[in-house]
Amino acid sequence: MPLSWTLRPERALVEVKGTGPVGRRDIAAYLTSMMRAGAAPYAALLDFSAAEVELSSAELTSFGRQIQPPRGEGAGAIAIVVSSEAEHELADHFARRAGGGRVCRLFAEATQARAWLEECRPG
Repeated sequence: MPLSWTLRPERALVEVKGTGPVGRRDIAAYLTSMMRAGAAPYAALLDFSAAEVELSSAELTSFGRQIQPPRGEGAGAIAIVVSSEAEHELADHFARRAGGGRVCRLFAEATQARAWLEECRPG
């Protein structure tokens, strides 16, 4: 499976690891799983440094809209880890569409992403 994730409800965090080709169906399955688990508003560490994301601009825009919280509700920050320039461009496109109260930032290393997410934690 190209995407695996671990829910950390005590921290309101989901850690996602992508390996190999990751496409629309993989992301859709992940989002559906988060909705069912009540974890959609959790902060997220999306580590795609070992993945090849195969999504169009339209698909990225659609997923960006899907993760926006309902009006008046907050949601956790999103840290995206990428290793190539092509992945960086895709992640940047996604980050610009995530908006709606979700802070999103790109990183080259997971340790930096974790540290930033910790800084973003409320309270």
